[in-house]
Amino acid sequence: MDPYCTVVFDGEERSTEIAARQGKTPIWKTKLPFALRTDQVAKPDSVIKFETYDGDGRSKKKPIGAGSISLKEVLKSKESQRVVELYDQKNKFTGTITVDFVISDEQIPVDSFIGKQGSGTKKTPTSSGTLIMRPKIANLNVEPEKYGKLHPYVVAIMGDQAYQTNIAKSVGKIANWQEALSFNLLDDEALMVRVLDSEELAADDPICEALINTQYILESMVNNSCEITINLEYRGKDAGQLTIEFELSKKTFENPVKFYQPINIPRGGFVCKKIKYTNPDNQKKTLSIISDDSSNLIQIRNPALTLNSKSYTEIRIKLFAPQDSDEAEVRVDVLIEELNEIEETLIFRIRAI
Repeated sequence: MDPYCTVVFDGEERSTEIAARQGKTPIWKTKLPFALRTDQVAKPDSVIKFETYDGDGRSKKKPIGAGSISLKEVLKSKESQRVVELYDQKNKFTGTITVDFVISDEQIPVDSFIGKQGSGTKKTPTSSGTLIMRPKIANLNVEPEKYGKLHPYVVAIMGDQAYQTNIAKSVGKIANWQEALSFNLLDDEALMVRVLDSEELAADDPICEALINTQYILESMVNNSCEITINLEYRGKDAGQLTIEFELSKKTFENPVKFYQPINIPRGGFVCKKIKYTNPDNQKKTLSIISDDSSNLIQIRNPALTLNSKSYTEIRIKLFAPQDSDEAEVRVDVLIEELNEIEETLIFRIRAI
């Protein structure tokens, strides 16, 4: 699904960019300005309408859902965030859209905003490096009669980067994860965090969500790491809390990267690991598993693999404890031979104990 949103106010229409391949959890960064006149404010029935569509700009657009909010409600404060419920043409609930409103007293030319929309300008790094996110534990305040036993996983989106965890081991409303998601830091991008239930009938509908300012994360760090507990909401109501550990790596990557939890190895010893590697594509792949390690801390036991479409395999490695330091980092690249490009980078941290 490639969703976009059209906003209609007093006969004028403005549209966001298309959130390509973001499915049912899109994020838009477009600012849609509307000139506000005194007569519009005076109307008791003035509303702002939101219409969402699925469309790639080439094929016919498909309606997803529509909703509205009264102008009177928006004008209660200069800046606010509102959740608007969306319904299809049969008045069936199809989701929500979270909107930030800013009321400015200045007369800003509308063209100054419109000319910048959808320009495709590449974001510049706000702080050079990679932001590593480790969802740790969630206490979900959800309706048990609606969801039953939960099978939650986390989806995190920053700009056009989107990654998800595996399904958590959960006990009741408590869920735990043991993996890391990583993002190249971009200027003025927020991090959208959504918790979804894999067994929910309306697949991919969020149980709850939150929006985190990346600048807040960076300012909270001590020695390039921090732990933050965020409040989760669903349709404007409290839905629990999620504790996340963040780390800033000064390294940058041109391809997706996965950071693994630190591995403790007795000094002078080694451990063997099997890494499950999935192919979600509809085509067969030949993989080369490569490491540029010059310190002899890793041994790749199956450097050549063939992976059928929509299947998985195991990458088998042997990791050795560092001798000259207490901790070391090893990089492994997964190369697609047919394309001669790196599909994913795996980072292992080894601690000698």
